Amino acid sequence: MSFWQEKTVFITGHTGFKGSWLSLYLQELGANVFGYALEPEPKSLFAAAKLNNEFESVFGDIRDFALLESSIKKIQPEIIFHLAAQSLVGASYQSPLETIEVNVLGSSNLLIAAQNISSVKAVVNVTSDKCYENSDFGKSFCETDRLGGIDPYSASKACVEIINNSISKSFYKKNNIGLASARAGNVIVGGDWGIGRLVPEVLNAIEASKSVKLRYPGAFRPWQHVMEPLSGYALLAQNVFKNPEFFSEPYNFGPNKENIVSVETLVSYLYTEFNLKTNWIADERHLHHEAVKLDLNSSKAKSRLLWSPKWSLNKTVSSIVEWHTGYNSGLNMNKITKNQISQFINSDKLVNEKHSEEFRRVQAFFKLLSMCHDVIPEHSNGQIKLSASNPDDEALVAASQYFGYKFADREDGNIILESN
Repeated sequence: MSFWQEKTVFITGHTGFKGSWLSLYLQELGANVFGYALEPEPKSLFAAAKLNNEFESVFGDIRDFALLESSIKKIQPEIIFHLAAQSLVGASYQSPLETIEVNVLGSSNLLIAAQNISSVKAVVNVTSDKCYENSDFGKSFCETDRLGGIDPYSASKACVEIINNSISKSFYKKNNIGLASARAGNVIVGGDWGIGRLVPEVLNAIEASKSVKLRYPGAFRPWQHVMEPLSGYALLAQNVFKNPEFFSEPYNFGPNKENIVSVETLVSYLYTEFNLKTNWIADERHLHHEAVKLDLNSSKAKSRLLWSPKWSLNKTVSSIVEWHTGYNSGLNMNKITKNQISQFINSDKLVNEKHSEEFRRVQAFFKLLSMCHDVIPEHSNGQIKLSASNPDDEALVAASQYFGYKFADREDGNIILESN
């Protein structure tokens, strides 16, 4: 049975394009999904796929603490995904105070509201790859790199990461609630009409038979289908739920190197998929700062969560064109969206099958590592303290419990292990 079968999940920002895809994905995995967000835009995936018929929703502002807290208490979720945000860099220059209020205060509201609800076992706070201080040195950011941000949006997400860490250590840990943050690269997908985002601008230009204006055609970004990080968020939540002490940390979710291409290159992919000649012009109005290159190091997610990207850039672009062609033709977008999710899940299964033998070997290694004849478990006040004549043996056995194997006791010459 799937981990997600009958799990009660609360998602903020589920009317946004990313939240809508996540809601349908988790529902497909067997979860009972509930959402809290602003009312959907008339032109949105939520509206196009008629998702109001799929989930129970509360339409409210993330800054409304009383409504948010009462909604979580009513649902009694086991797992929470926080996606509600002001997510556009351009809009953050126009409305910096609102961006900070929604992203910083809104995230704080969610984290504080959830901390005393006994049903909650895991929270994944979705921030951004733009939370890092990017000096345009072309480096690949890892989770321990310095936080920062020139534009208000990036700065707000860096602030959220600091708050996340504080609340996790100050409140969540003593309540045995797991809290992790997720930082994803540039996601592209069907059903996104966000103002200022590249793919919507290209699609609008094609439909209007105009040239698309590119602000920074030479800027490199880690492009990926939205299902790539969403599958990572699900894996992260699952692991945080099972082992909050070990997995309650930030994680990057970025594509393979071949998906890190320039804005100009991605635009060419889109036009080619539509069988059109590439048609863009440079927009010389560089109104705001934008990094020349953004790249994420996802080694931590790959090694700890066994997550990996699945779709090539070609496959991703093809799915976007398929989605919007269907939308413009008046097709059933609920069905098309669910079909694309099923395609991704099936490709995910194929990759997992390839890794299954390797995973079994890793499990066997940590199982053997946890059973050391030199180690003695001492029980005190419900806690287990390991002791050994060799401190290296003690450290290795202690480390193995973070990978699912806990040396619990000795009995009649046998070792008792607890596994998860």
